[in-house]
Amino acid sequence: MTSPAFDSFSSAMSEAIVLGPLTLSVTPLQLILEFLLPSVATLVVVAIIRRMLRNRQQPPAESGTFDARGPQGIPVRVVRILSRLLWLGGFVVTGSLAARLLGAELSAIVSSAFSFLAEPVYAAGGTSISLLTVIFAVPILSFAVWLGNRSYGFLDRTLKENLHLDDGPRFTVTNVGRYVVIFVSAAIGLSIIGINLGSFAVIFGVLGIGLGFGLQTVVANFVAGLVVLFSRIVKEGDRILIGENEATVVRIKLLSTIINTLRNETIIVPNQHLVNNQVYNYSYEDTSIIVVNDVQVSYASDLDRVGDALRRVGERNPWRITDKEPFVLYKSFDDSGITVGLHCWIRAARDRVRAFSWTNLEIWREFRKSGIEIPFPQVDLHVRDTPTARRHLAKLRPGPRVIRAGLARKHLSDRPQA
Repeated sequence: MTSPAFDSFSSAMSEAIVLGPLTLSVTPLQLILEFLLPSVATLVVVAIIRRMLRNRQQPPAESGTFDARGPQGIPVRVVRILSRLLWLGGFVVTGSLAARLLGAELSAIVSSAFSFLAEPVYAAGGTSISLLTVIFAVPILSFAVWLGNRSYGFLDRTLKENLHLDDGPRFTVTNVGRYVVIFVSAAIGLSIIGINLGSFAVIFGVLGIGLGFGLQTVVANFVAGLVVLFSRIVKEGDRILIGENEATVVRIKLLSTIINTLRNETIIVPNQHLVNNQVYNYSYEDTSIIVVNDVQVSYASDLDRVGDALRRVGERNPWRITDKEPFVLYKSFDDSGITVGLHCWIRAARDRVRAFSWTNLEIWREFRKSGIEIPFPQVDLHVRDTPTARRHLAKLRPGPRVIRAGLARKHLSDRPQA
């Protein structure tokens, strides 16, 4: 004896599937046994075979492994092709199962779904937009973006190899060309599927007024992005200083600029910040830069020997420009020593930090080898022999004393021991 719930479930699984006005000759049980389970099993088998192929493929060349027998395993390109063929085969099997199960009713289902998707949801002038239009618009816009990125690389290589343009003009032309290709491709593709951009002029005008009030920051960043592109105050690859962050410009977009710091931190800077604030560009028109290393030497040092030692360090700098000699400037007479600066031209601003660090280390080594002293900060306190000083010194414990305050050294004379 069965329960009413089980009888109701059995009856539901044995009845034909009804999709709105369309009644299929397939029951839910048939759909599960003849389509869902075989399809899932096929996709699982495809996934397992792909995993086995990936485990048997050749290791990458940069992995550091070496085999005297030569490359072992399946080539990576072959693995990728087989993986795609397996996925394609899995989808073909799934489609065949659906066609065998539904038969002639499959065309009716497709026709009904197409009619539903083609139903207009918006109409303006001679343009009507449906869900099918939106579905077609997604790959068209994606293709327009892809084509724009490819045109960017093509223009960059062409202008660099054939016209020999400098980085600044080439950067502007390639970026403007990319956005023109994206806009033209998107406009042509949307017009093919029946979207007339002219019919949206009124809507765009109303939206523009609303955006002008509600999204002032976005509009300001967009305009600033155009200013950055055409004025070339910064360009991709420049080494800049924004606030306390020294970084390299990685990508300039219409709304923001992506920079990468020395600590490999990615910072997204609004373009409005680049236009309205002070930005240090170490490679604006010339990538070469002077690295300045200041150092103090003792007053007892021979400044001629100091200058020769610093020039030897500058000539050994691996980043320096060979046709520009390093030079030494004697800057100031300070409390603890004489400040001397080594100025060295290097080829690329991006190597400034490494060149600065290398030079500091080599100065230390060269001074130690040459017997040149780098003084530490110190203060000498001289106490006059007065009655007041004697009273204060009398309160101190007998014997020599040295009072240290940070890096300052104070020498106090004391009275003779009893």
